[in-house]
Amino acid sequence: MSTETRVYLRERRRQQRIERSSETAAATETQIARLAEPAFKDHVLTAEGPHWRCGRPDTGVYGFWLYAPAGAIMVWGDIGSFMLRHGSKDSLAWLAGAVRNGDPDYLLGKLCAADGAISEFKRGDAFRYIDEMVRGSGNAARWRAVRQRFHERLPHTYGNSEEANAFYAACHEHRADPCGAMGWASGPLYLWHALRVFARLHRRATHCGVCDRQTTNQNHAPVGAGLPPEPTCDACITPNQD
Repeated sequence: MSTETRVYLRERRRQQRIERSSETAAATETQIARLAEPAFKDHVLTAEGPHWRCGRPDTGVYGFWLYAPAGAIMVWGDIGSFMLRHGSKDSLAWLAGAVRNGDPDYLLGKLCAADGAISEFKRGDAFRYIDEMVRGSGNAARWRAVRQRFHERLPHTYGNSEEANAFYAACHEHRADPCGAMGWASGPLYLWHALRVFARLHRRATHCGVCDRQTTNQNHAPVGAGLPPEPTCDACITPNQD
């Protein structure tokens, strides 16, 4: 094996280590889901005026407040500050439906404001796309050149946006069509799981804890894990016996 070949193989192995360690959108979603489960599992929901507080009674960690006027959902607290806009007059009913739909892309696509990044470039997805193009585009040499140029630019980048620019510039330089390679940032993903917990607890607060019928006798007592269900419909409320 020639010296040139050994240098090439050593450099390619280094590149492959970078590619394998690069984050993808799917990996981020899986990681946040794993972290969110213990973070929100002991939350309790309490009605406080027009707002709702969702969190553990003894700490503000991962706790949040929610306000739902017509056409908007506002969330703030330890998980960050967010605002979603939608077209329904009944925001809590809209939220329940969006959570029941099970598609975070739909709900998070309604975000119009956040105190951090909403989406971010995923280097791992860009490398995966390049590999797919090397194998199946019919122009493997072009996409190998894109990959090489992207690797050359990466050491000179600082931050997520510059990595994205490096990828798009490498594609443009070699007249290759890039993919988006974008995914949700961690803040919105935490919001998705927080709103799932809120929707579940809010249903308990607005449905009878005995017969599960929706009731106008809203339960103002805290609801959450470890707390007994409350009878709130007229048929299940037992009159006080003197």
